[in-house]
Amino acid sequence: MKLWPILLMFLPVFSQNPPESAVFLFDVHWEQRDFSLSNGRNISQHKGYNNQPSFYDNNQLLYARNRDGQTDIALYDIAKDSTSYLSKTPHGSEFSPTRIPGSPDVAAVRLDEDGAQQLFTYAMNGDSTRLLSASKVGYFDFYKPDKILAAVVNPSGMDLHFIDGKTPQDSLIITNVGRGVRKVPDSDFMSYALVNESGGLDIYLLDVAEEMASYFICTLPIGIQDYTWLNSAEILIGSRNQLFIYDTLGEAKWVQATTLKTDGLQQITRIAVSPSGTKIAVVAQVPKS
Repeated sequence: MKLWPILLMFLPVFSQNPPESAVFLFDVHWEQRDFSLSNGRNISQHKGYNNQPSFYDNNQLLYARNRDGQTDIALYDIAKDSTSYLSKTPHGSEFSPTRIPGSPDVAAVRLDEDGAQQLFTYAMNGDSTRLLSASKVGYFDFYKPDKILAAVVNPSGMDLHFIDGKTPQDSLIITNVGRGVRKVPDSDFMSYALVNESGGLDIYLLDVAEEMASYFICTLPIGIQDYTWLNSAEILIGSRNQLFIYDTLGEAKWVQATTLKTDGLQQITRIAVSPSGTKIAVVAQVPKS
């Protein structure tokens, strides 16, 4: 098996002028343990930055979308094929929108023009409230509604913190991590990406219930920065226009799952899977017309 490498670019965590990208949505079909994709389409249909997809539920998809020179939280309704916005922050942008478990509200990283970077919550009517005040969160996911695993920005990179929103508790887990902070579906585990000695990324499981014990899973292929969990055992990544799976319960290797040929998409950078596992969103570049 050959993986085509993607150029690994060390850029600021977020930028007020992020690169162009598009969000594609696919239907997933399972046959025993194998899956295929169909009905691929560009749901963003919008020039500029369209990125960081996260399923609000099985019928709606959140993502960060450029609008009027800033980046706002977009909500795409799959059945209606329509897009609305949850934010329009004067002098600021939102990134990494993620639904708060057990709540209709959404959390996102707000980056203001003055450089302030904090985690906020957003209601469906657009009202926002600061969720964390001290930590400069880059990437995050929820362990519980009030417990967050976050990659926090420091002058030289990012550190992994476990933050309890109800108390002053903020535990440093490890330093020098990547952007891949994930909740493992249908489990009590979290996962994170750690920069290894070669400058690549290793994925670790974090057992929050057992004194934050970490367990090595695998190494991401060269140039890959993002991953997601297809289910509680399988990790999914994209490289160029292909998807690869790593089965944590099977042979220790990345296996090509499928090739995506929709609208000439190329250079997949992010992936999200719906709660039911029946839809996949990917972020990719598209050829310039």
